[in-house]
Amino acid sequence: MGTNTPLTNIIVENERLHLALEAAQVGFWDYNLVTGQTEWSPICKQLFGLSIDADVNAAILLDQVHPDDKERVAEENFKSVSGLNEGDHDIIFRARRKDGGFRWLQAKGKTIRQSDGKVVRFNGIVQDVTLVVTARQQLEASQQQLHNLFEQAPIVLSIVGREPDFVFRLVNEAFSRLVDRPLAALLGKPLLEALPDIAGQGVENLLRQVATTGVPYVQRGAPIKLVQQGQIRALFVDFIYYPLREPNGDVSGVMGVIIDVTEQVLSRKKLEESNARYQQLSTELDDRVQQRTQQLESANQDLQRSNDNLKQFAFIASHDLQEPLRKIQQFGDLLQSQYSDQLEEGTVYITRMQSAANRMSTLIRDLLSFSRISTGQIDRKAVSLADVIDTVLADLDMVVLETNAIVDIHPLPVVQGDASQLGQLFLNLLSNALKFHRSNEHPTISVTADEVVRAELPNTVKSARLASTYHCIKIADNGIGFEEKYLDRIFQVFQRLHGKSEFAGTGIGLAICEKVVSNHGGVITASSQPGQGATFSVYLPA
Repeated sequence: MGTNTPLTNIIVENERLHLALEAAQVGFWDYNLVTGQTEWSPICKQLFGLSIDADVNAAILLDQVHPDDKERVAEENFKSVSGLNEGDHDIIFRARRKDGGFRWLQAKGKTIRQSDGKVVRFNGIVQDVTLVVTARQQLEASQQQLHNLFEQAPIVLSIVGREPDFVFRLVNEAFSRLVDRPLAALLGKPLLEALPDIAGQGVENLLRQVATTGVPYVQRGAPIKLVQQGQIRALFVDFIYYPLREPNGDVSGVMGVIIDVTEQVLSRKKLEESNARYQQLSTELDDRVQQRTQQLESANQDLQRSNDNLKQFAFIASHDLQEPLRKIQQFGDLLQSQYSDQLEEGTVYITRMQSAANRMSTLIRDLLSFSRISTGQIDRKAVSLADVIDTVLADLDMVVLETNAIVDIHPLPVVQGDASQLGQLFLNLLSNALKFHRSNEHPTISVTADEVVRAELPNTVKSARLASTYHCIKIADNGIGFEEKYLDRIFQVFQRLHGKSEFAGTGIGLAICEKVVSNHGGVITASSQPGQGATFSVYLPA
């Protein structure tokens, strides 16, 4: 039979202790400062991210500590082994895991001293407290967030303790601004001591009622008087008093939620007081609307008469004004052909008269075209722009041959519009491209088409009719160009950038273009540099 000795009992107890620590995933260490012997349990090594068979020492373990915690851990270790503390060692820090991350550890130990106070042994345990630390951090963050929300809330918040004094426990900045007192003058102070101006207004009675019954109290538009900037002001507030309860259900205080509705209440009262006046104004407005309607009807009649007069002018321009011009041209031709010998130098004046008559005739025709486009209705149909361009080029065939022009037409879309007006649009644009060419170069013109979304429209233009996408037709030439500072002028009636002696024309063509494009719900713009050609961009709703 075996006999249990004290040594055997100690060994058995140590084994039990080690097994218990391993089962609890708690590591331990033992450092004999006299012999220099150290023992680090396998769990201890694993908690520091090392293998269980690794040879370790205090320096190796310290290297596994997070850089931000290393100095603090080293200092606490030094205090323990040097006897600079009371003998208790307790520190929480981060240590590296095998995967490179970090875990939170707590090391708790004690030192053993000789009778002279010298430390001879230092041992303890280490355990993973990541879950505990993370939970505490989350709780602290949540509490801080709630505290920040309370302080920064735009509504007025306050928390007071129970009666009899209702001491302010918490107040936010909004409450401080409402009562016009700093936070320091409120926190920790009884209600009536901090706010003597509310005495006798029933606030303390309501707080006592909520604290006693535990039932919230709500009131809207309640009148209250407060001292603000040294003067008593009458305010109106919506407020709710909530009872605050302990875990056992007892009411420990009251939270007040207050909203200043003074402006709304005064506005409502003013509105109610002015209701009769508004009724009167409504009646007067109805009368004015009827008068305005009659004025608009009269204006519409005037506009109709104006349109009729404009149509009459168009008739006169196309018949009565043209007839005298034709007579002038005919008689001028007769004088030149039959009496040039007798007139001698007078033929120069006849030539100038003929030129002026021709310009006048052209101007009348252009004005007539502009008038018809401005007042005529659009018969919207599907129009092939390719067919329109072909017709225009057929009309300009002689000019193209005379100038040896190169006209490159790319595929063009089908649009909804008036074929006649669109023909005038491209006739003016292409004839201008042929007319304003450089004398030393043959005209080169390209007509291209693309589809763009509304956001890609130039910032300088605004569409007459909004659409999600637009056809962008570009007419580019290599002509004389112009300075873009004149861009806002070229689409106006009678605006010319070149003298009559340089290039013929009335200055109406581009105004017709702008009117046609506007009639079709689109926009037109141009880009150019002197001597580098011009590009006219026509945007039509797709």
